[in-house]
Amino acid sequence: MKKSVAFLLLIAVMLAGTSCRSNGSGDGTVAGTTAATEPVSEASAEPVFENFAVQCAERAVSDGEYVYFVVRANDTAYSSVSDIDGLYRADLSLQNPVRLARGRCGSLAMDEENVYFVLEDRTNETWICAVDKQGGALRRLMQRSAYSLGIHGGRLFYIVNGSLYFLQDGENGEAEGFKPPDTEGVIRAQAASDGGIWLYTRDNGSRRSLYLYDPASGAAANVASIDSDFAVVGDTVYSLMLLPGQDDTQSETQDESLIGLALMKTDQSGAQVPTGVTGRFAGGLYGAQLFAYGPYLFYTKYTEVSEIGGKGPVTMKKVFCYDTLTGTETRTNPTAFIGETVYIKGVAGGRLYYKNCFYSYETDYPDFSDYDLGSYDLVGEGEETDLKELAESAVDSDAVKADDLVVQARMEELEREREQRRQEAEQRQREEEEAIRNAPYGPGTSKLFLKSDNRSACFRLVRMDGTTEFRVLLQPGYHITKSFPCGYYILKVARGETWISDEEAFGENGSYSTTEVFLFEEDQTYEITSGPTGSFRGDSREGFTG
Repeated sequence: MKKSVAFLLLIAVMLAGTSCRSNGSGDGTVAGTTAATEPVSEASAEPVFENFAVQCAERAVSDGEYVYFVVRANDTAYSSVSDIDGLYRADLSLQNPVRLARGRCGSLAMDEENVYFVLEDRTNETWICAVDKQGGALRRLMQRSAYSLGIHGGRLFYIVNGSLYFLQDGENGEAEGFKPPDTEGVIRAQAASDGGIWLYTRDNGSRRSLYLYDPASGAAANVASIDSDFAVVGDTVYSLMLLPGQDDTQSETQDESLIGLALMKTDQSGAQVPTGVTGRFAGGLYGAQLFAYGPYLFYTKYTEVSEIGGKGPVTMKKVFCYDTLTGTETRTNPTAFIGETVYIKGVAGGRLYYKNCFYSYETDYPDFSDYDLGSYDLVGEGEETDLKELAESAVDSDAVKADDLVVQARMEELEREREQRRQEAEQRQREEEEAIRNAPYGPGTSKLFLKSDNRSACFRLVRMDGTTEFRVLLQPGYHITKSFPCGYYILKVARGETWISDEEAFGENGSYSTTEVFLFEEDQTYEITSGPTGSFRGDSREGFTG
């Protein structure tokens, strides 16, 4: 059998960056539907909001007295924990901010005494946590990378790996997960007004379905097929569907800003009724988010605007509100949103929490590296608050101070574990190197087929003690097969135009390479070839001659 000792080829991979560019074409409406894609005039009256309590949300919840919200200074999926990241509590006017937890927080749920959330701390470990509303104590309930937390019947539920779980007895383990049959799993869960839990699932054929799960019986009824994530207002589920003329393939491959969607409502009987609201929802069919707040829905849509001085109409992401009681849609358009693309992060306590990206005049698309985290007052005078500045002025609660000690102890423990693994790895490496150095050569033999190309080539096979087993110099176009005792060797290769001497080899203009330690096995023939996963690495002239 002939084996290969391959050259390692360095392949430069060019990564093509993608940007979410504005696109002003198409408004996503079709004949026969009631379109509501054009922004409402700034003079149009917005709904009169109240301070609705929000018990479960991704970034902000409220009990009517306080608002609890998340700040992420580096709001990207893989960023590390910053100094101001955490869960905060403040008055409804965002006065007297207090940090309740330090780290990357999300998926908030709340009962009468506690706020539950998912926490990734400075150790990069992820936990389901609970903190009392006054910030007296933080409890790490379970080390889980969970999402879609909610409260049902006094129990905390959440999703892990596509299954719905319940936390048992506050902090003593979890109930066995539930996953509807013939599905890939649950994508999101939300408590229903009548005591069940709505489940948004994806089946094996990538179809999305809405289930209503009964925790008492453990049964789930497939209520309807829905095309997107959902939000619940009362006993009605709101979701999005593709407008006629577009299919699932288009929705996954097209620019999301070109995909026309319709807002639908579904009741517990499975009846689906269009609201009349259509448009190009930010996030597309599978990424758009609907935020329920009292009888209202908030979302972002691609909207053509002419509010940037000196520029023509451009398409940007803007905030809209749908009143489920009156069936009307209005654009939420405070001064802070003018000229910027806006992403909703939550609505609670009479305030909208958002991330706004500054519009680039040079490139005609948002600058995602430069953005604000803000909160807009929906109930009062429309005040705007910079959440980063607010977080910097907040005081740390007793819960944060105590948990900092826990995290510090854990970081020290992890460092000790890393050091122990490093030492063990070094010991294994020393033992392996010692075993290789002491390994015998022969008595069997191996063969190595050597060939020069259009230049001369010199090959050196070196034993582990540094002695040369053989050296072969070939003129251009020649080849030879050498036999030698099997065992561990390093093969060194030099190529060039003119051989100078054993000390100079081919000089500075030659090319030199060497293998790592290579095991030549008994009764095997090897050949030097080229390939993407080889054994050679570049070397210097001194590395070849030394």
